[in-house]
This record gives sequence, structure tokens and C-alpha cells, in this order.
Amino acid sequence: MSSLSSILETASEQSGSSVDLAYDEILRRIVSGELREGEPIKGALISREMGVSRTPVVQAIARLTAEGVLNQELNRRAIVAAGAERWFVSLHEVRILLEPAAAAAAAGKLSRQTLEELNEVARQYEAESDWQARRETAYRLDFALHTAIAEKSGNLMIRSIIAKCMSFKRFAYRIPNDLPERLDRSHREHLEILQAVQAGDADTAHAAMLFHLRSTFRDLPNDHVV
Repeated sequence: MSSLSSILETASEQSGSSVDLAYDEILRRIVSGELREGEPIKGALISREMGVSRTPVVQAIARLTAEGVLNQELNRRAIVAAGAERWFVSLHEVRILLEPAAAAAAAGKLSRQTLEELNEVARQYEAESDWQARRETAYRLDFALHTAIAEKSGNLMIRSIIAKCMSFKRFAYRIPNDLPERLDRSHREHLEILQAVQAGDADTAHAAMLFHLRSTFRDLPNDHVV
């Protein structure tokens, strides 16, 4: 089972490559409406505009096609799939269905070390005065808490699906859409989830997770990025 440090290391390793950057740029254009349903993905143009070679763009297109964001027929350009602009909202809706049950199942099962490390990240958020650093710490806690709960849910399918959903958070973290008050509210909700899981209170963990995921939709500056 992964430790919290390895979870955070995995999150860090998921970003930064030229393929990841090309992947995120294509997604950004889709969720922003620059690329609409049925439009072709012009890899050569994207590579020129980004200042990268064609290879990472081609690899990014292949990944997006495998994940259903793009459609590509043999010997034809990839095009934007129907509903792709709501890709992240759709993923979040899946999380609403699965993560409350995962939180209930994980209640009382996180190791003492993991709980201590999660609480330490929470304290770092509360002690941080710099807004940029505070936001980055909030994102670390978000990724670590949801991933740690999924890993302790005891259900391999739920764990796999939530891990996949959380892997997409890399993109959302790169497009900060959180006002300070919204980030503080999310932090308080994370603490309620953490306290319920730590106390082994399955019903409260379920309710707190459900409330948190539903409240994420409130006052979104960009209704396509969650």
C-alpha cells in the first residue's frame, strides 16, 4: 500500500513532461471552447504554437483518444468527441457516486502515519501566509486525502476509478480557479472528512465526502473545470 509521501511523489511526477504539457494544452482548448465538438486536432499547428516537436503532441493526441476525449478513425485526424468540453464535470459526477462510499469504507482504516502526515499538511495550509504556497498546499492535501481514502476503501475497482479521476486533477491544478474563500471552505470540508475517517465514523465520513463533492460545483468560475 502506498505511503502518503509516495502518493504525493506520484502526483508530482505526473506533471512537467512535454507530453503532459501538450495533453493539457489540447484539453485547455477543448474545455475553454476554442476547440468544439467535431473539430479536428491540428497537431502541426499546436506543436508550432507551443514550440515543441510533433512527437509529444502526437503522443498527447493518442492518450486523449484512448481516454475518449478525442475520436480518431483510421488514417484520419482526431476530432473532439461529443461532450468533451464537460469531461472534468463528468469525472466529478463519477466521484460523487463513488467517493462517499469509499470514505465510509475507509473510516478507521488509515494508518497512524498516514493520518499524522495528512494532518501535518493541513497544518501547513493553515500556517502558510503566502497565497501561492497556500494554494499549492491545498492541492497537495486534496490529492493526498482523496487518494489515501480510495486506497483504503477495500474495493479494487473503486480504488482504480478514483485513482484515474484524481490523475486528471493535474490539469485542474494547472488552471487555478479557486478564490481564497472557496479554497478555505474546501479546506474546512477536507478537515471534516479527515476527522470522521480518523474517528472511524463511517456515516459521518460518507456524509462529509458527499457534501464536499457536491459543494465543489457551487460558484465555479469555470463550469468546465472542477
